Amino acid sequence: MVDGLNQAAGLQPENGDQYMTSPTSDGSWQVDIRTSSGAGQDPNVSHLKGIYKYNPATGQYQQMDPMTGEFN
Repeated sequence: MVDGLNQAAGLQPENGDQYMTSPTSDGSWQVDIRTSSGAGQDPNVSHLKGIYKYNPATGQYQQMDPMTGEFN
């Protein structure tokens, strides 16, 4: 499922990426992507990279707008 999102959204996984997934009521999955990698970052702290809603049946995804909380 995560590989499908990465392909659909054109995401490039990096070392330190963490994927938290949870099913939604409409058959999609919410995927929160966090990372603990990067120059000058504390490896004990993860930083939010993005929140996505992905439907594996259709291959469609939406990314959450961090300002509004809406998926676009």
